[in-house]
Amino acid sequence: MIWPPSTVTWSRSAFPDVGSGFFVHPAGRTVAGLRGDLPTRIVDPREDSVVVFGSDGGGALFALSVTDGSTVYRLPPSRVEGGVYTAGAVPPEVVAPDPAGFLSLLERELTAMI
Repeated sequence: MIWPPSTVTWSRSAFPDVGSGFFVHPAGRTVAGLRGDLPTRIVDPREDSVVVFGSDGGGALFALSVTDGSTVYRLPPSRVEGGVYTAGAVPPEVVAPDPAGFLSLLERELTAMI
């Protein structure tokens, strides 16, 4: 299933004090990313087309797989050329199997702070 379903609307969200920070970009920033402002493809060690939808306070990006429409990656700071993200010393990691899992991760981080 491609996320988000057409019945869902999402606006900017910022949780700067949760972990290293969780920031969900506004729609305009996400669209600008598709036009080349942000990575649209990752390579090394895995290859996937992605849509970047957020970031953390440490410079990493959160990206949704376009290939399967569900996997959520954390892309640590690294080289991006022509919209292609190439892993550096720290490789991309799957942080959630789907957007619901990403929201569960955020919920766990928020709960840990209470």
